[in-house]
Amino acid sequence: MSSNADGVTRVRTRLRRGDVISSEGAIVQIVKFENGQIVGRHLGSSDICHIHPNRVQVNLSNVGELEKKYRSRQREHWRWQEEHPVEVLSNSINAWCPGKVLRRFLLAENADVVHDLWFQIVFYNPERGKNQYKQLKYDDPRIRVVSQIHPNEHWLQIGLNPQTPLPTSYSSPQKPTAQKPPEPKPNVHLNHPTRPIVSSDASTVE
Repeated sequence: MSSNADGVTRVRTRLRRGDVISSEGAIVQIVKFENGQIVGRHLGSSDICHIHPNRVQVNLSNVGELEKKYRSRQREHWRWQEEHPVEVLSNSINAWCPGKVLRRFLLAENADVVHDLWFQIVFYNPERGKNQYKQLKYDDPRIRVVSQIHPNEHWLQIGLNPQTPLPTSYSSPQKPTAQKPPEPKPNVHLNHPTRPIVSSDASTVE
């Protein structure tokens, strides 16, 4: 890491053939290295250019540790099926509560955006002594794997047997039928789920 005369901090990064880089406003894919120069191709065209390595502003192919963890978390959450135990962050008490996935569904927040996977979730709020519900996108930071111990009776409140070991694999179980399970149907309105939640307990949506 170093700084130039303008006070701009420069970070050393390794460049490889095939990397996509940014240089002086252009987005270029590295084709090869030749005579100390980068031979690149402007994305979206076949135009070739030559760039000095010092002119590289950002290596867009360089994935940091934070992004790696986020992508891993996305893959893990995507595999969660109905009845999967989770922890849910309650806004009202600012604490993680035991919960489970009730339903997976697709949702487009507006007509111009592709549908995302969302979860309908129930969780037990120990301070209020009742079940509550949330609808959250699958990679929302307010849901996570079970990371702490909760009393058995709290799990029983949401219909999970605390004696059953938590799954170590998040892949959906193999079904005897060869038919592909249907994809969840798009649900364009967040506040109007296609299948309402029915519970005998007093419940609120937080």
